[in-house]
Amino acid sequence: MRKPLFHYRFTFCALLLTVNLWGNYPLLAAEPTAVKIVKPEIVLLERKTTRPASVYAYYNVDVYARVSGYAKQVNVDIGDVVKADQPLASINVPEMIAGEKQQLAEIVQLKSEIERYEALAALAKTQITVAEADVKKSDAQIAADQIEYDRIRKLTESKSISERLRDEILSRLETSKASRLAVVAKVDVAKAALKAANADTSTAKTLVDVAQKKHDASKIMIAFATLQAPFDGVVSQRNLDPGELVNSRLQKKPLFTIIHSKKVRIRAAIPERDVSWVDVGDKAQFKCDGLRYGKISGHVTRLAGALDPKTRTMLVEMEIDNKEGDLLPGMFGLLTITLDHRPDRIVVPASTLHQGEPGQDPVVYVVGSDDTVSHVPVSVGLDDGKRIEIIKGLSGEERIVTGMLGRLSPGQKVRVISSK
Repeated sequence: MRKPLFHYRFTFCALLLTVNLWGNYPLLAAEPTAVKIVKPEIVLLERKTTRPASVYAYYNVDVYARVSGYAKQVNVDIGDVVKADQPLASINVPEMIAGEKQQLAEIVQLKSEIERYEALAALAKTQITVAEADVKKSDAQIAADQIEYDRIRKLTESKSISERLRDEILSRLETSKASRLAVVAKVDVAKAALKAANADTSTAKTLVDVAQKKHDASKIMIAFATLQAPFDGVVSQRNLDPGELVNSRLQKKPLFTIIHSKKVRIRAAIPERDVSWVDVGDKAQFKCDGLRYGKISGHVTRLAGALDPKTRTMLVEMEIDNKEGDLLPGMFGLLTITLDHRPDRIVVPASTLHQGEPGQDPVVYVVGSDDTVSHVPVSVGLDDGKRIEIIKGLSGEERIVTGMLGRLSPGQKVRVISSK
């Protein structure tokens, strides 16, 4: 009876095993694992971030009215180039003009009152001077009459003259004293009149100051009836027609928008992971389909210095000279910022790194000159998703296994099948 084919195969394998055990011959040597290798590259390594960005005018001001009235004249239109303080439009404000004229008339009237009070004060001063002179005259007359009375009184006592003459002299003395009292009263009256005139003058001057301030305020408000350009720029919006009613309290949209776009600001929001890397002066490039040459280069000019708590991003601004007018406010594009610039850095493909021991640095499989594998720990830096910077662990001359999905053991023999 013929034996099955598997019987002969089993017998042959047993024979080979016997030869191997007793004849010390290898059975079948294991084939080395085939690997691809690369060498590290020495490159200029840059960390960049690319974010959506928009163009803004360097200055952008909406012009509203401070006063109400009908538009008397509109001097500019969309696209017009304007200079600082150039009139854009004027509003008719007849009530304010009439009120300003009335205030001016009140000021003139008050000033005339001041002149009248000052004249009264001057008259009172004159009256005081005259009355004080009369007092001195009265004092002299009283002194003379007193001397005469004393002389006559002594003669009367010696019976040299009659008592009637003494009484006449005494009467004259009393009259002189009475006259002095009247003159002194005139001085007091004149001083009171001077005080009243000075008080009235001071009050009138205060009223003039108040009226003058009101008048100045009215002139300022009337000046607001002429809308002026805040700076050199271009009219980008006009929402006013001649004869249109302007209500300063119910304005829903600006009458004009003036922009200054000889310089522009390009703004982008940088995510939190890149915030610590960006600095003023970093190189930046703005790409936009609306640009004549597609892109424009510059530097980071300003940083917001704080993150928006809603988006966790920080505003970054690049200022660009725009004298040719290529950039228009509102353009949209991408802003690429070079966050870090590292020349002569060692990089390897991301596929060459493998996980090391728990808590340890990653490793790369380095193939020696004898085609054996060693695990080399490395410290990594920048990672762009394709290449990884090696900060420590490699010299740049090693042969490194790439694209290896499985794990190679230290000392394991490999067969190099390709090299880059």
